[in-house]
Amino acid sequence: MDMHTKTEVGTIGVWKTYRYVDGLANNDVSSLILGGDGQIWAGTSGGVSVFDGKNWRTYTKDDGLISNLSYPIYQDRDGKLWVGTWNYGLCCFDGNTWKTYTAEKDGLSDNWISAISQDKDGAMWIGTWGGGLNRFDGKKWQVFTDKDGLLHNEVSSIIEDVEGNIWVGTKDGVNCFDMKNWASYTMEDGLPFYHVSAIMQDNKGAFWFGTANGSFCCFHNGNWKIYKEDEGFNAGIRTIFQDKDNSIWFGTGDGVYRLHDAKWKAYTEKDGLAHNYVSAIIQDNEGAIWFGTKNGISRFDEKSVRKYTKEDGLSDNGVFTICQDKEGIIWLGSELAGVSKFDGKEWRTLSAGQGLAHNCVHGIVQDKKGIMWFGTKLGACRFDGKEWKTFAETEGLIDKDVRTMFLDNEDMIWIGTLKGGTRYDGKNWELSNLEKDGSPAGV
Repeated sequence: MDMHTKTEVGTIGVWKTYRYVDGLANNDVSSLILGGDGQIWAGTSGGVSVFDGKNWRTYTKDDGLISNLSYPIYQDRDGKLWVGTWNYGLCCFDGNTWKTYTAEKDGLSDNWISAISQDKDGAMWIGTWGGGLNRFDGKKWQVFTDKDGLLHNEVSSIIEDVEGNIWVGTKDGVNCFDMKNWASYTMEDGLPFYHVSAIMQDNKGAFWFGTANGSFCCFHNGNWKIYKEDEGFNAGIRTIFQDKDNSIWFGTGDGVYRLHDAKWKAYTEKDGLAHNYVSAIIQDNEGAIWFGTKNGISRFDEKSVRKYTKEDGLSDNGVFTICQDKEGIIWLGSELAGVSKFDGKEWRTLSAGQGLAHNCVHGIVQDKKGIMWFGTKLGACRFDGKEWKTFAETEGLIDKDVRTMFLDNEDMIWIGTLKGGTRYDGKNWELSNLEKDGSPAGV
């Protein structure tokens, strides 16, 4: 199954991207969490940033963080923030001060921190890239390596399941630890690939394992559903997340994919995603989905309606008519400022000074040849993308003050005015004065 050809591409919803210019510490975002107070925390290559809904605040080495290269971040049940760094150890922030734990001074097995979680007893579990797994109860450190039953000392992910078992994704498979014994799952047991990079347990109790080569599987009640490499994604899976609507999201190196009701939908940079390399996914209290990428953070709200005004680039707030062309571009006719054209990213204005007959536009249609037509107070304008042509009474219109336009199934342009209607077949204009039938002439 090629996920690029057999998935529906996402095109609706509102996207908002945050980058360094907006206050984010760095555009390279590796982790996201939703704090207990609803704030969004981001681990980046330039420090840790927190968003309160309006503004970003950043913590760096100047504030007490041991390194700005913040890889995994985690907030425990007491509200403390745990930050793993790459080769500098582990930091804990209580809201006022930072405390650092290193291999040299505190008992941590390795300074390369790759994963963080917390169990039901409040102990912290720290995965490292080379030093195995650590458990910290606030006083003592306990280390687990391949000598104790861990499949590999390079740990990619850690979760606690609903029964209190610890699941660990490693470079050589998955371990499950019940605080006494280690169970192991490898490719011989059903994993599609040995390097397990992401683990998630859904609300039905099933486990989802994502791998570094893009393949993944679902494990539930002893049964495996395998999606092999040629049936998975085109890039490695970085994170797996389930939202409040039971959709399962996969963040990959080639975009983000959502599975809902057995249907797939893909989102990439073309839809509004900041970058196709997605390392983190969370959902905020309003239901919006946030994605951490290599080029900023994207917030996606599928259920929201975006409002556009002059401040966004619209030519005028008084909009009379709207049309979407064959390429998906939105055209809006305004009361006083001509036509606004929106390609999904930028607004462009077409006005009387550029060839439009008048800036008051009541109608817009596109004919089957792709030519745009605009109904104005001084005639109907034809625009092929390069040249303008205006039609008024001398060209055959019954009246130049156009109030509405319509394209029928035969590619005829119908134009309504205050004096009646006119139809254009591409060559000739045919008049239709409604007063002849005893009906009002005005439209």
